[in-house]
Amino acid sequence: PDGAATAARACPALITRGGATTALVAVCCADALAIYDLKNPEPVAVARGLHYAPLTDAAWAPDASCLVLASADGYLSFLRFDDGA
Repeated sequence: PDGAATAARACPALITRGGATTALVAVCCADALAIYDLKNPEPVAVARGLHYAPLTDAAWAPDASCLVLASADGYLSFLRFDDGA
């Protein structure tokens, strides 16, 4: 994503990817969300165009099944994750 980060939130649950256990961090920028695996420099997922105004915050569900994004437009987005996805 382009621009400065507006929020960064660590996932409270460890994730198994490719046989290895790792931690994830969600980074919000004005126009996008990037999810990083702490073992890799490139994001594992990027979401853009979710809101009309900048993203302002994020919160993970305790089991990492959902990530809630808040925006300055007054709306929330709920991103749900399947096991193994």
